[in-house]
Amino acid sequence: MFGERLGLEDFFILNGACPFSFCYECFLLYECGMALRRVCIVGSGPGGFYVAENVLQKFPSCRVEMMESLPVPFGLVRFGVAPDHPEVKAVSKVFSKLAQNDRFRFWGNVTLGADVSVKDLVRNGACDAVVLAYGASEDRLLGIRGEEVCLEEQAASQKKKKNNKKMDERSGSAQDISNSIVSARDFVAWYNGHPRPQSELDSLDAIFTARLTGSEKAVVVGNGNVALDCARMLLANSEYLGKYDCPPPVVDILGRSTIQEVAIVGRRGPIQSSFTNKELREMLDLAKSGAFALHVAPEELALNDASTAEKDADRPKKRQWDLWTQIGQQASSAAAGSKKRCTFRFLTSPTSYQDGRLSLQPCVLKGEPNRQRSVPTGSEPEIVSSSLVLRSIGYASKKLDADVPFDAERRIVPSDRGYVQDHVFVSGWLKRGPSGIIGTNKWDADETVQTMVEKAIQNSAYCPHRFDELLAPLEGQIFRWSDVDRILEWEALQGYKIRSLEAMRKVTGKSE
Repeated sequence: MFGERLGLEDFFILNGACPFSFCYECFLLYECGMALRRVCIVGSGPGGFYVAENVLQKFPSCRVEMMESLPVPFGLVRFGVAPDHPEVKAVSKVFSKLAQNDRFRFWGNVTLGADVSVKDLVRNGACDAVVLAYGASEDRLLGIRGEEVCLEEQAASQKKKKNNKKMDERSGSAQDISNSIVSARDFVAWYNGHPRPQSELDSLDAIFTARLTGSEKAVVVGNGNVALDCARMLLANSEYLGKYDCPPPVVDILGRSTIQEVAIVGRRGPIQSSFTNKELREMLDLAKSGAFALHVAPEELALNDASTAEKDADRPKKRQWDLWTQIGQQASSAAAGSKKRCTFRFLTSPTSYQDGRLSLQPCVLKGEPNRQRSVPTGSEPEIVSSSLVLRSIGYASKKLDADVPFDAERRIVPSDRGYVQDHVFVSGWLKRGPSGIIGTNKWDADETVQTMVEKAIQNSAYCPHRFDELLAPLEGQIFRWSDVDRILEWEALQGYKIRSLEAMRKVTGKSE
């Protein structure tokens, strides 16, 4: 019966277990072809909230249950957007208003795959539909020597050595376990106050203190907006950071940084970069204000015929080329009085990172317009010394539930306009990959919910009390929206984010 409009007799039969059977409201839902009663959305970022908004509008009697693995919501908006972009974060106020709807409930600190499964939600009749919108919590790898050790492993190693108290001057230092490439995702999560146990935060603080005071140069590998965000944070001073909601320990550590130059490295040219004009213009404005200098060598801006054709055929790229021209001109004159600088390096690909030395291989573009490939020239690689190398070449989603199909190569849940399988849908980055801006998720959610309307889904096993029964054993760990309100109110009063799980529990009055 799934995927078909229910007959009136079938509709009432399926609602036979419902205490509101044959009620006028159910009859109206049938007449409108909108028989959804409860939808569970996994993920509370823009992808999840835009689905919730759409469901609440299109299905007048449907209840929305939003599950989130973290205690607090907003995903990318809270933990991905740079602190100095409060105007972008303002969308969270819209989401907070939506959360006041009587038909909406939030279930924080509940993890799909660990605490509850899609099978639990669907086959046991907890809801009519599950929408997966948990985004991308991993990142793509460069595939070079020196990035094998992840930051979590470094933090665990640091904590173990500290606990064992076997630290000598060399083997026990933070630098000793910080000899690998760091994910920009980890760095962004750290400066944005991604919640963790205090012990992990202490270890990460020690690692970043060592990285940020180990040399005067940092390298960011990648040519997207996240790379620009990382560069701004690395070059910012305490006064600048203190105006925003960065946690105080982060402001203190970044303020004591010895980094004077950030090199943004990309294997292709400026025309093929993924920087948006808005973000690049912001960097130029900051440079003009004297916050730091921008530098790009003239040869870095030399275009081959194919790149020139790409630029001339794309209006936004033509506007961006004007910005690159301005950056080149500013680089030649240098910002007066600015000791710090951000350098753009194009046609350069990292090959290894060992003992604080990054090997960069010169490249050349070959191929037709819009199909060019970056090819190593074979010439002698350049060696750059740096205690901090960030990898920023894209985020990636991961499989959380064994019963849900997952494309391991594309790192998405495959779907037909958001439809995955019976009663299961997908939206956001998990559906299309990590692309677009926050607003792109709204269009994506519209498509997914429209597909839900067309499917006219009802779960024959549905029971109105089953969802609460399913999550009842987790009551002690769950953060409800009332808890979120307490956290947000505390942060608004103090002016910065809470980043430790222990502090969140204390503010919300939960026992340890």
